[in-house]
Amino acid sequence: MSLNPSVFLQEIEENNSKFVKANQTTSIASEDPLQNLCLASQEVLQKAQQSGRSKCLKCGGSRMFYCYTCYVPVENVPIEQIPLVKLPLKIDIIKHPNETDGKSTAIHAKLLAPEFVNIYTYPCIPEYDEKDHEVGSLFFYNSSY
Repeated sequence: MSLNPSVFLQEIEENNSKFVKANQTTSIASEDPLQNLCLASQEVLQKAQQSGRSKCLKCGGSRMFYCYTCYVPVENVPIEQIPLVKLPLKIDIIKHPNETDGKSTAIHAKLLAPEFVNIYTYPCIPEYDEKDHEVGSLFFYNSSY
């Protein structure tokens, strides 16, 4: 440390800025819930993309990776290579009737967590008995409908 006041203040400021940056980095890392996220291999999807469209094993429709009608992978995507996710709760997704099935991201949830996700199209929605279920609602609005 220097005895010159201006140099002394500059050194303190530099040390403080290093400390603040270190604390911000630590804080951001501890707040990031995805820091330990491990992604599954994408090799199965790359192979499927190279081979092109394939048939759905249920309805026979021509699709790329999955059937958006039956909610299953197509024949050239081995189902055992698709990672399955266990969710902490069951999810019912209620789609707008004008939403295009082939563009809906709801199907992705159903493919990755089939035991925990159900998809309905309004007005066909399930009845909920509050005694048996804790019911919460999230509403997403898209002005294009």
